[in-house]
Amino acid sequence: MKKHIDDKVLSLPPYVSTAWENVKALYLKGKDLVVDLIDGTAISVPDLEESEIEEIFDFHAASIEKSHDFEHFLEEEVQSPEEGGSPFRFAINSIDGFSNAMMHNPQQANMPPLPAEVLEKISNIAKIISPEEIQALSDPVEGCNCFYCQITRAILELDLVSEPQMEVVEEVPDEDLEFSQWAISQTEEQLYLVTNKLDTSEQYKVFLGDPIGCTCGQANCEHIVAVLKS
Repeated sequence: MKKHIDDKVLSLPPYVSTAWENVKALYLKGKDLVVDLIDGTAISVPDLEESEIEEIFDFHAASIEKSHDFEHFLEEEVQSPEEGGSPFRFAINSIDGFSNAMMHNPQQANMPPLPAEVLEKISNIAKIISPEEIQALSDPVEGCNCFYCQITRAILELDLVSEPQMEVVEEVPDEDLEFSQWAISQTEEQLYLVTNKLDTSEQYKVFLGDPIGCTCGQANCEHIVAVLKS
């Protein structure tokens, strides 16, 4: 199986395939790379090229930086409450942090609910987020109460209850919906050539003089009616 390493996934078949958020630490044991997962599992991966090991460590370092940036999302995760204030200080003034600084953190799964004032600010910010940016957010993990899952859940719930845009459908006149089987072309004064659009070999001549007639030989035929409507 093909190895896949990027800023979200570490996949080294058949040894390990997981998101970076599940990786607690990396280290070398001899020539083998050891991947420590947050559930306590240690996986040894042999036979990696030096360049691959460097790439893996680089992506892991970037993942740790994102985790630290996450703390700046709320400026400080938990602070001593100031008198009359909240232990949380919401620091986001734009939407950039939603896609770059935040990520699901299982270690925060049992956090208490965010204060109402924080969720209110989230709601105000979410109103200016484009639908594309909302769709780009990873789904919150069921039962997880980390910052990312709480905030994303609040944004998605706000998006679901937003008033839908009503699509304006322009009414089409009945005459535009009618299909005419006959193509009409005038050949002489008061003389018309009527051609079947579905079979162009079928043609008739309609005279609108006195008397009105059609080469089909029938009075008041559909060919005469088609000419009169054209």
